[in-house]
Amino acid sequence: PTPTKQNLRVQRRRIAGGKEVTEITGFVGSAAAMEALAKRLRQACATGGSVADGRILLQGNQVDKVIALLQKEGHIAKRSGG
Repeated sequence: PTPTKQNLRVQRRRIAGGKEVTEITGFVGSAAAMEALAKRLRQACATGGSVADGRILLQGNQVDKVIALLQKEGHIAKRSGG
C-alpha cells in the first residue's frame, strides 16, 4: 500500500517495571517495509525499539514526535488510548 493508505494508531503504554513505550499499530505491508519504517522512527527519535507481532515499539514516550514524523511521510497517524 502507498503511505497514504496506512492508517496507523500511536499510543503510549506502560510495561513491566514501570517503563513507557510508544506503540504503533495498524501497519499493512511486508515485514521488511515495517522494519524499514521502524528503523527510520528509531533514528529520528534517537531511541531503541523493536518490531513484534505486527506492531512497532519504541522506548519512551515518543507519541507526539512519531505522529509528526508519520504524517510528514504521508501516513494517516492518530493518537490512540491514553
